[in-house]
Amino acid sequence: MENGRIEVEKEVLNLEDGIYTGTVKVCALCENGNILLKILLTDGVIFTSFIKQERFGKYPYNLMFMARNTNIPKELEELSIKFEILNNTSAKNGHLFSNITKIQVITDEEA
Repeated sequence: MENGRIEVEKEVLNLEDGIYTGTVKVCALCENGNILLKILLTDGVIFTSFIKQERFGKYPYNLMFMARNTNIPKELEELSIKFEILNNTSAKNGHLFSNITKIQVITDEEA
């Protein structure tokens, strides 16, 4: 806290449908078996997503693992990516979910 002010992070669970660019800041296995993925977007917003572990090794997430030649989630941190969000609303409870449908790893040459 500086000068009595709280630093507020712009962290969201949902984004509008579209294509975004960012850097993976956190990629960790949670106690419940889900993967916590936090992506820092170019505008400073942090997009937070929880993905079932069994889904995380499959497309489109597998592209990140292949780019780093690893199967360890933590090793995906600091990876630059471009990704597409498509939203859907749960028929069961009405909650909105922002789903990552495509991922492109950004190489140093593309940055």
